[in-house]
Amino acid sequence: MSRDPQINIRLPQDLKELVQEMASDNKRSVNAEIIAALLNAVRNHKIITQGQSSSELSQESKDCLIKREILEEIAKLAAEKAVRLERNEK
Repeated sequence: MSRDPQINIRLPQDLKELVQEMASDNKRSVNAEIIAALLNAVRNHKIITQGQSSSELSQESKDCLIKREILEEIAKLAAEKAVRLERNEK
């Protein structure tokens, strides 16, 4: 049986801990959580870069992309704040 290829990455400790928390919240392994995040990023990238101008996207697709961007920005800001708070507690 063939195995999926492996890749080794280095993460800052605080990011590793946040990914572990996300995995726990989503009841997934850390590996599955990272794969889900990467798939989401790749899908977003493909939507944006496949040569589709904004006029070619339906209004529903545009709204979905805007909502996703807003949620991702909120999540990013929340994660950054959590890291800052955690660092201040130490």
